[in-house]
Amino acid sequence: MFGTDFGDVIETILVRRSIRAYGQGQIEDDQLERILLCGLYAPSSGGRQLARFMVIQDADRMDRLNEIIRNSLLRQQPAAGSMRSKGVLRAQQEGYRFAYGAPTLICAIAPRAFENAMADCACALENMLIACESLGLSACWSNQTHWLTGEPELRAVFEELGMGTEEDIFGAIAVGRRLRESSPPAAERVAGRVIRDKLIKS
Repeated sequence: MFGTDFGDVIETILVRRSIRAYGQGQIEDDQLERILLCGLYAPSSGGRQLARFMVIQDADRMDRLNEIIRNSLLRQQPAAGSMRSKGVLRAQQEGYRFAYGAPTLICAIAPRAFENAMADCACALENMLIACESLGLSACWSNQTHWLTGEPELRAVFEELGMGTEEDIFGAIAVGRRLRESSPPAAERVAGRVIRDKLIKS
């Protein structure tokens, strides 16, 4: 069904970067369909396929989300060591755009009571991030909709699109056209993160 060059797949994973600057214009519909297809084919706990994907491309709706997210973050206090604190501090900047101006946002939702909801959504979003790189697009994980999934105003936007009251947002990616031809080089990998049992003497 799908041709696969495993060397190309591995190379794509190794060169993928989180990009937070985007070129002008919307991504192509066929690119979006291929990205979503990769999300649909991600691992699924028990083969149940409970994760769903909501695509936001309407500029007015993105503006509404941006205002809701910014106002919510501005009500919060930064906490030392918290990843959310970076988002809180960024919301204080002029011209704040939670998705860095990307024209497409893909959010992964699932039933909040499902124990593996985060795992399923994360696997799907990673598949889609790799697909974006393969298609020559820029993309970045976006945490804000997950952080604020319980906020009534934010939920109202997603319920307009069909999110159920029993579902939560577990992650999102911002996607857009590539602004620069090449991505920045990767940071050095932190040492000591791999432990092999055969190297440990009992």
